[in-house]
Order: sequence, then C-alpha cells, then structure tokens
Amino acid sequence: MKLDLNPYRLVPGLGTVCPFCLERIPRRRNLATCPHDGCHKELPALYMEPKTAIPHFPVQVFGWKQHGKTAYLTALTLMLMRMNNVWNRFTWAPVTEASQRMVQAVNIHEREGSMPPSTPMGVDDCYVMLLRKMEPWRDRSLLIRDCPGEAFEKFQVPLEQAPFLHRTRTLFMFISMPDLLDPEAENQRFEGRTMDMLMVGFLNTLQSHGVRLRGRRVVVVLSKADRIRNLPPGLRQYLVDDVLWAASSSPEPDRILRDFLPSGAAPTAQAFMEKYLAAMAQNEEAIRQWLGRNNHAKNFIQLAQEYRVELRFSLTSATGGQAVPGSGLTQRWEPRRVIDPFFWALDMERRATFRARLAELWSTAVAFATRTKDGLTARSNASNPRL
Repeated sequence: MKLDLNPYRLVPGLGTVCPFCLERIPRRRNLATCPHDGCHKELPALYMEPKTAIPHFPVQVFGWKQHGKTAYLTALTLMLMRMNNVWNRFTWAPVTEASQRMVQAVNIHEREGSMPPSTPMGVDDCYVMLLRKMEPWRDRSLLIRDCPGEAFEKFQVPLEQAPFLHRTRTLFMFISMPDLLDPEAENQRFEGRTMDMLMVGFLNTLQSHGVRLRGRRVVVVLSKADRIRNLPPGLRQYLVDDVLWAASSSPEPDRILRDFLPSGAAPTAQAFMEKYLAAMAQNEEAIRQWLGRNNHAKNFIQLAQEYRVELRFSLTSATGGQAVPGSGLTQRWEPRRVIDPFFWALDMERRATFRARLAELWSTAVAFATRTKDGLTARSNASNPRL
C-alpha cells in the first residue's frame, strides 16, 4: 500500500478541498478563488476560515427525472434547519449564495405547500452547508451536487454533468418505486425501466472512466414511499412514525425524545441517537428482505455485491402527502425519514475512514518492522562474516 505523503492530508487544518471541484487546495486567508484550471470559482470565506476548518463531506445525487431528487434535498434542508431541537448545540450555515437561495426557497415551499421545480440542465450549483456539533458525527461541511435527471438518461453519464461522481465515494441513488411499478397513477407512460438498470448505468459510467468501483458507498433513497402499494405494514409504520420530524416540529421536543427512550434511560442526545440508529439498521434489513421478493431489486443488490459497492437502503417521503399537478400540496410539508439517508452516509463514511486509518497504520507498522528486521540482519551478517 502506497502511503500518501501529501502534507495537506497528513497535517490537520493545513489543507482542504475546493467545494466545487473537490481538488486539494491549501488553507490560506488570502486564497479567494480555486487555483485549479477549469474551476477558478470563488471560495466561501466561512468554509475557508482556518480556525474553523471542519471535514468536508461531498455527496453526489444520482437518479432519473421525476424520481424525487430535488424534493428530497428540499426536505433534507428543512429537516437540518430544525435539528437544533434534537441536538441542542447544533448549528447550520449556508455559506454560498446558491445555498442561501436554497434555504430561502425551502422556507417558501414549506410555508406555501409548493413543490420545487425540477433542476434544469446546465445548472452548476453546489450547496455548501456547515454543520456543527452533530451527535455522534460532530462537524461536517456538507457539499451536495443536484443534477438534472436528464443527465442520467444515458447509459454512460457525462461526468461534466455530474462532477462529483468520480471524486467522491458517497452517492445518493434515487429510486421511486411508484414511478417504476405504477406509472399510470401519475399519468405517465410505462417505459420498461427497472431499478437494476440504474445500477448498471452507474457501474458502467465509473468503469468506462477508469474509476475504481470497490469501496464506493451508495445510499439508495426509495422516494415517495408513502405511495408504495405493497409496502409491508411494519415498514409503513416505521415510515409514518418519524420521531425526529415530530420532535423537530414540536414546541416540546424534550418530551417526545424522552418518551422514545426506555423508561429510566438517561434522556441524552447520545442515548436517543443510539436507539434511533439501531432502529434504522433493523428496518434497513427489513427493506432488503422486502426488495428481495422482486427479481430486479434482487439483481440490483447482487450487482452491488459483485462489484464491491456498499449499499444501504432508506424509505423516505419528502412531502408526507400527495402533490396535485400545478397546485402543489394539499397541506404543508411533513417529510418522513428524510434524515435517514444522511445518517447512513455519515455512518458509512465514519466506518470507512476508521478502516482506512487502521489499514494505513498496519501498512506503516509492517514496513517499519520489515526495515528493522532487514537492518538487524545486515548488521548481523556484517559482524559475523562467513569464512
């Protein structure tokens, strides 16, 4: 294993990545634009502040049009803006103009019950949100690229239209089961698409550009889950009973969080998150078992295993209700389980980082032991020459 001797990676706080192109850059107060060719974008001042440098967490979205990508990002932003009801010391900050506009739009959509428009072709925005004091992940700079669904219609996705795809290991893959199985409910024509076709397109795109597939992490966001007809009762109940949305929307969040914990348990954010993540993992396994009944979904899972792509599944409903074409929602936004994919991505990254550090430490230790042994052997041979 070749060690990375880049000083920006070895010394915490010395370097970071440009939030737009993900190329490594130094942290300097006077660095106002990205120095890399093809980028040269203005760097957010708060993102670049050396005293408050936090780990970057880039996520690329991947999915066909009308499968809920933009609606999900709207709901996730809304949820993050309310999470200080759960994490008392949590703060969030959109640090680019595009991110501020996103927050403004979210506030309008939430109040009016309106739906966000689909992402148009040619949009090259990156949403940069500084998230601090998340339990148990602490601080992250969340970098999200929303791309139009048309970019994923081709068998090989143009990387210039999904620029994070080959530079980040974490991907949100959006699949709307109602749109695949019951398109007539939305007055759509059945196009013969299946979820494993999306996985093949993802694998083909990376492979054709020489990008290593092993170690990629895909969080599968099963969007519009409230409209899935054959969803098992247990999974439907888990989707509806979103304690985090209830707590984040309540004037008494502590009471809701306390009732979620077993009697006598310490009402701490750590205890709550431990139970929440355990329930999330239990239901993820139930989702896999349910999907395994469909041959295309089973093929999707087995393809990921074949190419060493790590998968996690989440059921989500970005709005919590039915949208009327041209009129928006019949109620205000009430998202369900939209925070789960984000938690899965953070957890997968944390475990992968831990494994990578262990592997690097092991490699360094083996190399040191080998050099030491060779040195001792050489000195022994020098002091005891054969006659």
